[in-house]
Amino acid sequence: KKKHNKLRMILDCRATNLLFKTPPATNLVTGEGLGKIELDIGDARDESWASQLKLAFGVADVSDCFHRMVLGRKMSEYFCWPPVLARAVGVEVVDGKKVGGDEFIWPMQRTLGMGFSWATFLAQNCNLGKLEASLKGWGSRLLSDTGGPWVLQRGSTSSAHYCYIDNIGVMRPNLQEVEYIMNHTQAQFN
Repeated sequence: KKKHNKLRMILDCRATNLLFKTPPATNLVTGEGLGKIELDIGDARDESWASQLKLAFGVADVSDCFHRMVLGRKMSEYFCWPPVLARAVGVEVVDGKKVGGDEFIWPMQRTLGMGFSWATFLAQNCNLGKLEASLKGWGSRLLSDTGGPWVLQRGSTSSAHYCYIDNIGVMRPNLQEVEYIMNHTQAQFN
């Protein structure tokens, strides 16, 4: 179950997965990557740094992420469901041809199915690309488990972002800039 009593549909793609190569590793940020945020406070005797340090966080969820990614016809053919009688689902035409109610049809999944071995890789890279395109010109760096730390200094204007499949986040010292970026980014995703 998902939020608001919606159901999360996860397909049994084991047979389909056997037809595809193993996907490359997917680079995701976890608590380890987020734990690499460091503060350079300079002269520890000068306590004014604390009042000068500001950091705003913007987070968003790409709702129904996998089901928003539409597959092409050739790819959809790998995700046919068990056959059903055309009349049972109210189908009268398939591929422009009339079908009888007693004929079996094989419904196809048109969206990226959770359960497909490439789904995480494709969703992560698609969403990360979209996020980074919306951040172009903002000088933001990607947080990851494999990269070095993001070091914040007093008066810094640097920013960072992350993408964990369908969860995105942006961090900057200026709240209004974060709000603008998040509104722009969510509009791009929608």
